[in-house]
Amino acid sequence: MIASCKLLTAVALLVLSELTTYADSFGLVSTSVQPVGTISPSFTIVRPTKHSSALFAEGEASNDTDESSSNAGEEEEKEDPVSAEVKELKDQIAQMESTLKQKNRDLSNLEDLADNNSEIGYARKVAEMEGYRRSKNAASADSKDIARATVLQPFLPILDDIKSKAEVYSGDEFAKGYSALGSDFSNTLKNLGVSEFAVTEGETINFLRTKTIKEEYSDTIAKGCVITPLSTGYELKGNVMRQADVIVSLGSEADAKAAAEAKAEAEAEAKAAAEAKAAEEVSVGDGSSEGAE
Repeated sequence: MIASCKLLTAVALLVLSELTTYADSFGLVSTSVQPVGTISPSFTIVRPTKHSSALFAEGEASNDTDESSSNAGEEEEKEDPVSAEVKELKDQIAQMESTLKQKNRDLSNLEDLADNNSEIGYARKVAEMEGYRRSKNAASADSKDIARATVLQPFLPILDDIKSKAEVYSGDEFAKGYSALGSDFSNTLKNLGVSEFAVTEGETINFLRTKTIKEEYSDTIAKGCVITPLSTGYELKGNVMRQADVIVSLGSEADAKAAAEAKAEAEAEAKAAAEAKAAEEVSVGDGSSEGAE
Protein backbone atom coordinates (compact mmCIF):
# COMPACT_ATOMS: atom_id res chain seq x y z
CA MET A 1 0.00 0.00 0.00
CA ILE A 2 2.75 2.39 0.93
CA ALA A 3 4.72 1.50 -2.19
CA SER A 4 1.73 2.18 -4.40
CA CYS A 5 1.21 5.57 -2.78
CA LYS A 6 4.83 6.49 -3.42
CA LEU A 7 4.54 5.36 -6.98
CA LEU A 8 1.41 7.44 -7.52
CA THR A 9 3.14 10.46 -6.00
CA ALA A 10 6.13 10.10 -8.30
CA VAL A 11 3.87 9.74 -11.33
CA ALA A 12 1.95 12.87 -10.34
CA LEU A 13 5.12 14.81 -9.96
CA LEU A 14 6.34 13.66 -13.37
CA VAL A 15 3.06 14.68 -14.96
CA LEU A 16 3.23 18.06 -13.26
CA SER A 17 6.77 18.58 -14.56
CA GLU A 18 5.68 17.76 -18.13
CA LEU A 19 2.78 20.18 -17.89
CA THR A 20 5.09 22.88 -16.63
CA THR A 21 7.46 22.27 -19.53
CA TYR A 22 4.68 22.57 -22.09
CA ALA A 23 3.39 25.73 -20.41
CA ASP A 24 6.85 27.27 -20.62
CA SER A 25 7.16 26.40 -24.29
CA PHE A 26 3.90 28.20 -25.06
CA GLY A 27 4.91 31.26 -22.98
CA LEU A 28 2.23 30.75 -20.36
CA VAL A 29 4.60 31.42 -17.48
CA SER A 30 7.40 34.01 -17.20
CA THR A 31 9.33 32.51 -14.31
CA SER A 32 11.11 29.30 -14.07
CA VAL A 33 9.66 26.51 -12.00
CA GLN A 34 11.86 23.81 -10.69
CA PRO A 35 9.65 20.98 -9.55
CA VAL A 36 11.15 18.73 -7.01
CA GLY A 37 9.76 15.28 -6.43
CA THR A 38 10.63 13.21 -3.44
CA ILE A 39 11.29 9.64 -4.44
CA SER A 40 12.39 8.56 -1.11
CA PRO A 41 13.42 10.18 2.13
CA SER A 42 17.06 9.80 1.15
CA PHE A 43 17.11 11.68 -2.19
CA THR A 44 15.25 14.20 -4.40
CA ILE A 45 14.83 14.57 -8.14
CA VAL A 46 15.36 18.03 -9.70
CA ARG A 47 13.78 18.45 -13.07
CA PRO A 48 15.53 21.10 -15.17
CA THR A 49 13.32 23.29 -17.28
CA LYS A 50 13.82 25.18 -20.52
CA HIS A 51 14.44 28.58 -18.84
CA SER A 52 16.29 27.43 -15.76
CA SER A 53 19.74 27.66 -17.39
CA ALA A 54 19.10 31.21 -18.72
CA LEU A 55 17.80 32.37 -15.37
CA PHE A 56 20.79 30.80 -13.73
CA ALA A 57 23.11 32.68 -16.11
CA GLU A 58 21.26 35.95 -15.43
CA GLY A 59 21.54 35.30 -11.73
CA GLU A 60 25.25 34.76 -12.05
CA ALA A 61 25.59 37.96 -14.13
CA SER A 62 23.60 39.94 -11.57
CA ASN A 63 25.70 38.43 -8.81
CA ASP A 64 28.86 39.45 -10.70
CA THR A 65 27.47 42.98 -11.15
CA ASP A 66 26.57 43.18 -7.48
CA GLU A 67 29.99 41.90 -6.54
CA SER A 68 31.74 44.40 -8.89
CA SER A 69 29.61 47.29 -7.57
CA SER A 70 30.27 46.20 -4.04
CA ASN A 71 33.98 46.00 -4.83
CA ALA A 72 33.89 49.49 -6.41
CA GLY A 73 32.05 50.79 -3.36
CA GLU A 74 34.63 49.21 -1.13
CA GLU A 75 37.41 50.76 -3.24
CA GLU A 76 35.72 54.18 -3.01
CA GLU A 77 35.35 53.71 0.69
CA LYS A 78 39.00 52.85 0.81
CA GLU A 79 39.99 55.88 -1.35
CA ASP A 80 37.82 58.45 0.42
CA PRO A 81 39.72 58.28 3.71
CA VAL A 82 43.02 58.71 1.85
CA SER A 83 41.86 61.80 -0.09
CA ALA A 84 40.38 63.29 3.06
CA GLU A 85 43.65 62.72 4.86
CA VAL A 86 45.65 64.33 2.03
CA LYS A 87 43.32 67.35 2.02
CA GLU A 88 43.69 67.67 5.76
CA LEU A 89 47.48 67.55 5.44
CA LYS A 90 47.41 70.26 2.73
CA ASP A 91 45.26 72.48 4.92
CA GLN A 92 47.66 71.97 7.80
CA ILE A 93 50.64 72.86 5.58
CA ALA A 94 48.92 76.03 4.33
CA GLN A 95 48.11 77.03 7.91
CA MET A 96 51.70 76.40 8.98
CA GLU A 97 53.04 78.52 6.08
CA SER A 98 50.72 81.38 7.00
CA THR A 99 51.82 81.12 10.61
CA LEU A 100 55.48 81.11 9.56
CA LYS A 101 55.04 84.29 7.49
CA GLN A 102 53.37 86.03 10.40
CA LYS A 103 56.16 84.92 12.75
CA ASN A 104 58.78 86.27 10.32
CA ARG A 105 57.00 89.63 10.20
CA ASP A 106 56.82 89.73 13.97
CA LEU A 107 60.51 88.86 14.18
CA SER A 108 61.44 91.64 11.74
CA ASN A 109 59.42 94.16 13.75
CA LEU A 110 61.08 93.05 16.96
CA GLU A 111 64.54 93.32 15.39
CA ASP A 112 63.78 96.86 14.18
CA LEU A 113 62.49 97.79 17.61
CA ALA A 114 65.56 96.33 19.30
CA ASP A 115 67.86 98.16 16.85
CA ASN A 116 66.10 101.47 17.45
CA ASN A 117 66.39 101.06 21.22
CA SER A 118 70.03 100.04 21.10
CA GLU A 119 72.96 102.43 21.55
CA ILE A 120 73.68 102.51 17.83
CA GLY A 121 70.02 103.10 17.03
CA TYR A 122 69.88 105.95 19.53
CA ALA A 123 72.98 107.55 18.01
CA ARG A 124 71.48 107.21 14.56
CA LYS A 125 68.25 108.87 15.66
CA VAL A 126 70.21 111.70 17.27
CA ALA A 127 72.19 112.21 14.05
CA GLU A 128 68.98 112.24 12.04
CA MET A 129 67.41 114.83 14.31
CA GLU A 130 70.56 116.96 14.22
CA GLY A 131 70.62 116.82 10.42
CA TYR A 132 66.95 117.75 10.31
CA ARG A 133 67.55 120.68 12.68
CA ARG A 134 70.47 121.97 10.60
CA SER A 135 68.56 121.68 7.34
CA LYS A 136 65.60 123.44 8.91
CA ASN A 137 67.79 126.22 10.25
CA ALA A 138 69.52 126.56 6.89
CA ALA A 139 66.19 126.71 5.10
CA SER A 140 64.96 129.27 7.60
CA ALA A 141 68.13 131.34 7.20
CA ASP A 142 67.84 131.13 3.42
CA SER A 143 64.24 132.24 3.65
CA LYS A 144 65.24 135.18 5.79
CA ASP A 145 68.04 136.13 3.40
CA ILE A 146 65.73 135.87 0.41
CA ALA A 147 63.13 138.01 2.14
CA ARG A 148 65.75 140.60 3.11
CA ALA A 149 67.16 140.71 -0.43
CA THR A 150 63.66 141.18 -1.82
CA VAL A 151 62.98 144.06 0.54
CA LEU A 152 66.30 145.83 -0.14
CA GLN A 153 66.28 145.37 -3.91
CA PRO A 154 64.15 148.51 -4.61
CA PHE A 155 66.77 150.67 -2.84
CA LEU A 156 69.49 149.86 -5.38
CA PRO A 157 68.24 152.33 -8.04
CA ILE A 158 68.30 155.06 -5.35
CA LEU A 159 71.91 154.24 -4.60
CA ASP A 160 72.75 154.37 -8.31
CA ASP A 161 71.04 157.74 -8.64
CA ILE A 162 72.96 159.18 -5.67
CA LYS A 163 76.27 157.99 -7.15
CA SER A 164 75.50 159.42 -10.58
CA LYS A 165 74.45 162.74 -9.11
CA ALA A 166 77.65 162.93 -7.06
CA GLU A 167 79.69 162.45 -10.24
CA VAL A 168 77.71 165.07 -12.14
CA TYR A 169 77.92 167.66 -9.38
CA SER A 170 81.38 166.82 -8.16
CA GLY A 171 82.58 170.41 -8.69
CA ASP A 172 79.59 172.03 -7.02
CA GLU A 173 80.25 173.38 -3.55
CA PHE A 174 76.68 172.86 -2.44
CA ALA A 175 76.70 169.27 -3.69
CA LYS A 176 79.92 168.57 -1.84
CA GLY A 177 78.05 169.11 1.44
CA TYR A 178 75.92 166.08 0.59
CA SER A 179 78.68 163.92 -0.83
CA ALA A 180 78.68 161.77 2.30
CA LEU A 181 75.06 160.81 1.69
CA GLY A 182 75.96 158.28 -0.96
CA SER A 183 78.68 156.64 1.14
CA ASP A 184 76.38 156.45 4.20
CA PHE A 185 73.64 154.84 2.15
CA SER A 186 76.09 152.31 0.68
CA ASN A 187 77.49 151.47 4.14
CA THR A 188 73.98 150.91 5.48
CA LEU A 189 73.27 148.38 2.74
CA LYS A 190 76.56 146.66 3.47
CA ASN A 191 75.65 146.38 7.15
CA LEU A 192 72.42 144.67 6.11
CA GLY A 193 74.43 142.08 4.16
CA VAL A 194 74.36 143.62 0.66
CA SER A 195 77.64 143.40 -1.25
CA GLU A 196 78.84 144.32 -4.75
CA PHE A 197 80.37 141.85 -7.18
CA ALA A 198 82.22 142.69 -10.37
CA VAL A 199 82.75 140.73 -13.58
CA THR A 200 86.20 140.75 -15.20
CA GLU A 201 87.07 140.82 -18.88
CA GLY A 202 87.40 137.37 -20.50
CA GLU A 203 85.30 135.70 -17.80
CA THR A 204 82.75 133.17 -18.98
CA ILE A 205 79.29 134.58 -18.59
CA ASN A 206 77.00 133.27 -15.87
CA PHE A 207 73.39 133.85 -16.81
CA LEU A 208 72.39 133.97 -13.13
CA ARG A 209 74.88 136.77 -12.28
CA THR A 210 75.32 138.63 -15.58
CA LYS A 211 72.95 140.36 -18.00
CA THR A 212 73.99 140.58 -21.65
CA ILE A 213 73.44 144.09 -22.93
CA LYS A 214 75.21 143.64 -26.28
CA GLU A 215 77.08 141.02 -28.32
CA GLU A 216 80.11 141.82 -30.49
CA TYR A 217 82.72 139.97 -32.53
CA SER A 218 86.18 139.79 -31.00
CA ASP A 219 89.39 138.22 -32.26
CA THR A 220 90.92 138.15 -28.79
CA ILE A 221 87.98 137.14 -26.57
CA ALA A 222 86.49 133.69 -27.02
CA LYS A 223 82.85 133.24 -27.81
CA GLY A 224 80.59 133.41 -24.76
CA CYS A 225 83.02 135.43 -22.65
CA VAL A 226 82.84 138.98 -21.32
CA ILE A 227 84.36 141.68 -23.51
CA THR A 228 83.52 144.67 -21.36
CA PRO A 229 81.79 144.86 -17.94
CA LEU A 230 79.37 147.80 -17.86
CA SER A 231 78.20 147.80 -14.22
CA THR A 232 78.61 145.92 -10.99
CA GLY A 233 76.07 143.57 -9.53
CA TYR A 234 74.62 143.28 -6.02
CA GLU A 235 73.95 140.19 -3.93
CA LEU A 236 73.01 139.27 -0.38
CA LYS A 237 74.65 136.01 0.82
CA GLY A 238 74.48 134.40 -2.59
CA ASN A 239 71.05 135.75 -3.50
CA VAL A 240 71.54 137.95 -6.56
CA MET A 241 69.66 141.21 -6.18
CA ARG A 242 70.79 142.70 -9.48
CA GLN A 243 72.84 141.21 -12.32
CA ALA A 244 75.97 142.85 -13.68
CA ASP A 245 75.61 144.37 -17.14
CA VAL A 246 78.18 143.10 -19.67
CA ILE A 247 79.05 142.97 -23.37
CA VAL A 248 79.54 139.41 -24.59
CA SER A 249 81.82 138.16 -27.34
CA LEU A 250 80.55 136.32 -30.41
CA GLY A 251 84.03 135.05 -31.24
CA SER A 252 86.09 135.78 -34.29
CA GLU A 253 84.15 137.24 -37.21
CA ALA A 254 86.20 135.24 -39.71
CA ASP A 255 85.49 132.04 -37.85
CA ALA A 256 81.81 132.92 -37.70
CA LYS A 257 81.72 133.50 -41.49
CA ALA A 258 83.55 130.24 -42.15
CA ALA A 259 81.11 128.38 -39.91
CA ALA A 260 78.15 130.01 -41.67
CA GLU A 261 79.55 129.06 -45.11
CA ALA A 262 80.18 125.49 -43.99
CA LYS A 263 76.66 125.27 -42.66
CA ALA A 264 75.24 126.63 -45.91
CA GLU A 265 77.25 124.11 -47.95
CA ALA A 266 76.07 121.26 -45.73
CA GLU A 267 72.48 122.35 -46.13
CA ALA A 268 72.89 122.60 -49.91
CA GLU A 269 74.43 119.13 -50.09
CA ALA A 270 71.64 117.69 -47.97
CA LYS A 271 69.04 119.38 -50.18
CA ALA A 272 70.70 118.08 -53.38
CA ALA A 273 70.84 114.56 -51.95
CA ALA A 274 67.18 114.71 -51.02
CA GLU A 275 66.25 115.94 -54.52
CA ALA A 276 68.34 113.18 -56.15
CA LYS A 277 66.71 110.54 -54.01
CA ALA A 278 63.26 111.87 -54.85
CA ALA A 279 64.08 111.85 -58.60
CA GLU A 280 65.39 108.29 -58.34
CA GLU A 281 62.21 107.15 -56.63
CA VAL A 282 60.12 108.80 -59.33
CA SER A 283 62.13 107.08 -62.11
CA VAL A 284 61.83 103.71 -60.39
CA GLY A 285 58.07 104.21 -60.08
CA ASP A 286 57.75 105.09 -63.78
CA GLY A 287 59.78 102.02 -64.79
CA SER A 288 57.65 99.67 -62.73
CA SER A 289 54.44 101.14 -64.20
CA GLU A 290 55.73 100.69 -67.76
CA GLY A 291 56.69 97.09 -67.01
CA ALA A 292 53.21 96.42 -65.68
CA GLU A 293 51.68 97.78 -68.89
